[in-house]
Amino acid sequence: MQLVNKLISRRFQSCIYQYHQRSPSIQTLSLTRKFAFSSSTNSIVDNHQKNFSWMSSMPKTAYITDVGPRDGLQNESKLIPAQVKVELINKLKQAGLKNIECGSFVSAKWVPQMANSGEVFDILHSMPKNLSSNDNNPTYIGLVMNRRGIERANDKNVKEVLYVLSASEEFSKRNMNCSVDEAYNRMANMVEYSIENDIIFRAVISTSMGCPYEGHIHPSKVCDIMSKMAMDYTANEINNVIIADTIGVATAGS
Repeated sequence: MQLVNKLISRRFQSCIYQYHQRSPSIQTLSLTRKFAFSSSTNSIVDNHQKNFSWMSSMPKTAYITDVGPRDGLQNESKLIPAQVKVELINKLKQAGLKNIECGSFVSAKWVPQMANSGEVFDILHSMPKNLSSNDNNPTYIGLVMNRRGIERANDKNVKEVLYVLSASEEFSKRNMNCSVDEAYNRMANMVEYSIENDIIFRAVISTSMGCPYEGHIHPSKVCDIMSKMAMDYTANEINNVIIADTIGVATAGS
């Protein structure tokens, strides 16, 4: 339990915020806050509303996906037992998280910390569910990087998967051993497999704002990938696309 608490403390910030327009049945988190302004601050408020008026067209709700049990643990120096990972996931569930990335179906040679992801999902699926309400039954998500990965995820009854490609050529070569175009083309047979097996498929465009190797990523690179996805796939094939600030360089102004 002490290890679980330590992991939560170290990795609590590891979550992805996404705006969405999903079914009303999905519980959402309201990100509103009320302020009382004095007359002396009216000009500041007016200026803010003018500069950020485009935000009024964005969805009014957001949902949170916690990636701690996957991305937060994959660089740990020691293999963490599956049961400890499950304890962490259960604590996130108790905290109210509805979407949790629990592991990766990738080569243990390259990501040894994810070698027991199958065991983690086995334990999670063996736990009793709250049949009276879906509120306490979060979605458990697995990362896949190729056809073999999504097949392994399906063998473990994973019903929502995540695939990551990068907007940066250098990042893609160093982390995925392929070009951006090659990573994009890999999606096709995984998307096909997800449709055949009733698996929700999500895509992430990583290093969308900045790359540790290339530095600033021009928005046109991300827009090109998004435009291609819009032409090649429907919403039934790719459930949603996440624009990820992988190294934390984005600001409201940028």
